[in-house]
Amino acid sequence: MKTLSIRSRWNSMLALTLVTFASVISTPWTSHAIGLDAAFEKLKHEKDDFVNTGAVCEYVARLELQEDYPVNRFEIDIGVSYIAGDQVLGELDVVIRDRKTGTIPAIGEVKCWKNLKSGLEKAQEQEARFREALLSGGLNPAPAVSFTRFVEGGELPVSIQAGSFPASLDHISIGQNGAKKVGYDRELEMTLEQLMELRKRLMGRRH
Repeated sequence: MKTLSIRSRWNSMLALTLVTFASVISTPWTSHAIGLDAAFEKLKHEKDDFVNTGAVCEYVARLELQEDYPVNRFEIDIGVSYIAGDQVLGELDVVIRDRKTGTIPAIGEVKCWKNLKSGLEKAQEQEARFREALLSGGLNPAPAVSFTRFVEGGELPVSIQAGSFPASLDHISIGQNGAKKVGYDRELEMTLEQLMELRKRLMGRRH
C-alpha cells in the first residue's frame, strides 16, 4: 500500500476545502536548496549547542523554508513545545507564523532518520497527537495550552493565540535528501551524512 503524505492524510481526514495562499507564496514547496558550507556560515552564530542530533535538520529546514516564507513577513519557529500546565504534550518541529496577522499557514515535522519510512511514521504519529491534544472544532488551540521554545539558558514563550490556525492549515513532513521518494512532502538538499558533518562542524566551533 502506498504511504500517503501527511498533507494528503490531513486534507482527506478533515474533508476541508483548500484555500490557496497565492498572495503568500507563488509555488508552494518549491526546492530552495542550501549546501553544507553555506548552511554552516548561516548557522555558526546560533546559540544552540546542537547536542540534539535533530536540531541541525530543523535549522537547515528553516533556512530553506525562508525562501518560501521570507523573514520580512514570516516568523519560522523551530522546536516549539505545546504545554498544558506543567505537562509537555508534544512538540512541533516547525511553526510558520505571519508576523502581521499572527495566523499560521503551516506547521511541520522534520525527521532526518536513517530509516526514512520510520521517520515518516513518527511524523504522522506526532501529527495525530497534535490534533488530539490541541485542536478542536475550528482548529483553535485549547485555552489552557501554551507554546514555548526551549533555548540555551531557559525558555522562550511563543505567541500563538486561539484562532491562529486556519481551516487550511498545512502540516508538512521534511526529511533529508531522498525523503520524497518514501512520501515526505519536502526534502533537504543535503544527505544525512552531510547534515551530520554540518552538526560536527557546528559543535566544534565552540572549542
